[in-house]
Amino acid sequence: MNRRLCVALPAMILLSLTACQSGETTYMVGTLERDRVELKVESNEPIVAIKVEDGQDVSAGDVVIEQDAGRAEAQLAYQQGIRDQAAARLAELVRGPREESIEEARANLTAARATRVNAAANLERTREVYARGRSSDGALDTRQTRLATARPHAHAAPAARARLLNGPTLDETPQADAALVAAPARVKSAQVDRERTAVKAPVAGGLD
Repeated sequence: MNRRLCVALPAMILLSLTACQSGETTYMVGTLERDRVELKVESNEPIVAIKVEDGQDVSAGDVVIEQDAGRAEAQLAYQQGIRDQAAARLAELVRGPREESIEEARANLTAARATRVNAAANLERTREVYARGRSSDGALDTRQTRLATARPHAHAAPAARARLLNGPTLDETPQADAALVAAPARVKSAQVDRERTAVKAPVAGGLD
């Protein structure tokens, strides 16, 4: 049975059979049936290439139409990144903080405290100079802003260090595990969307 992709009409054929013994010719009228398979694009991306021509024979799996895969590839890369982040986060929670991370948190704490002390001292000196009329309003505002910025960092740094030393909370590890379990499904869905931008012939046949 022949298969025609997209559009196929049944063809009337006339078979000429010759009798072996009598030499007479017998005529039979029949119908050559064909499967009709419609190909439809499954995404809204623009078509960038048509790989076949009308009447051309194709094999199962041959690419017939290519659509722009840029958006699908970007989404696939994004989901793969989310999956890798989830795996790294779960591994970190199970392993515990690295010594390097703890040292970094300690250094950040020291730097934040030093920055706050330095900003407070600079503001005090600027106020003294401003009181004697030797500093501008802009310089005083800048010193005040720097101190206001340094204070939150100085308060947050101890909490960050303590979080590393205390380890994950009771719900962090289950949440990270659930995120990692869900990630492959999203990656698979993005892969399917990427594959759908290449419309392929499901069976062998001729293109109408």
